[in-house]
Amino acid sequence: MRVVNGSVVSSLAVLAMLALAVAPAAGELVLWEEDFCEISEWTTYQASLTCNGNTGTLTADVDWGKMEPASWTVAEFGCGPDSDSLYVTATAVTGRFVVKIMEEVPPYDQITLITADTPGTYGADVGDLTGWVGLRSFKLVVYVEWATPASATFDHIKMINADGWADDFEPIAVGWRDDDTNPGFNATITDISGPYATVSEVIGVTWGKVLSPVLTIDVDAAPTLTAVVVADPALSNFLFAIQEEEPPYAYYELGRGYDAGIFVYDYQTVTGWTGEHTFSIQITVESADIEGWVTLDSIKLDCAEAPPTGTLESSWGEIKSLFR
Repeated sequence: MRVVNGSVVSSLAVLAMLALAVAPAAGELVLWEEDFCEISEWTTYQASLTCNGNTGTLTADVDWGKMEPASWTVAEFGCGPDSDSLYVTATAVTGRFVVKIMEEVPPYDQITLITADTPGTYGADVGDLTGWVGLRSFKLVVYVEWATPASATFDHIKMINADGWADDFEPIAVGWRDDDTNPGFNATITDISGPYATVSEVIGVTWGKVLSPVLTIDVDAAPTLTAVVVADPALSNFLFAIQEEEPPYAYYELGRGYDAGIFVYDYQTVTGWTGEHTFSIQITVESADIEGWVTLDSIKLDCAEAPPTGTLESSWGEIKSLFR
């Protein structure tokens, strides 16, 4: 038996679980999440899913049933040892529940991550159990069984990469610094409708910058910066850079853009860093005779493949399929 956060895990679960910290680290990269507050679209088989705004309950119509998300999720795996982790909080169980992961590759084999028959918070090392590296398209499949009817109530299901970081601007992460917090930065970052943020020059300047929250990252495990830009006006450009937040406070320019696209940088090669470093991501906007701005869908640090320098761009039509 194994105890996680005060709960006993059945012996069946031991084979599917490793000793993980129950609480994910702050600033992690979320690969997939369901909080059952505003429930996502799920499909069910021999089961029903109900939600009360705080928890979701999966109930089998017969002796077993399952649910899975209606759509596939694409994420980057293998960014570091023991870094891709699944956390599940169950508040009630009748029978048992099983969480499996299925890749969008025939024959759609499913790998068991967690099996449990009591309420509690459970963690599984996804990377160790799957061996996945690189971009994968996947679904989590949740079963209830061993009772008639079997059921499980979930408060939260979350898959994270502890070595990476991301801001999808839903809403903007706490800790961004701009002209409102640091006068003289000459630009502000604003949450706008949808999963977007706009970095805008203040009135009467030709350039401005904003800085991300201060990040402490294992650069070996998450050496790539990817930014998704959805809009930029004519006669304006934007610049991505790394600002070190510890001596010698070095500044490294990564690349400049002039239009929407996906921009991918191997910032480890640019900086020459290895191991853990503390830094911020700088976004600069520059303009001529207009108020410059740039709108972003997301920005992240992970282990995706990237050229040593320069950018990789794609059309906006490819962005969701490549990044989400």
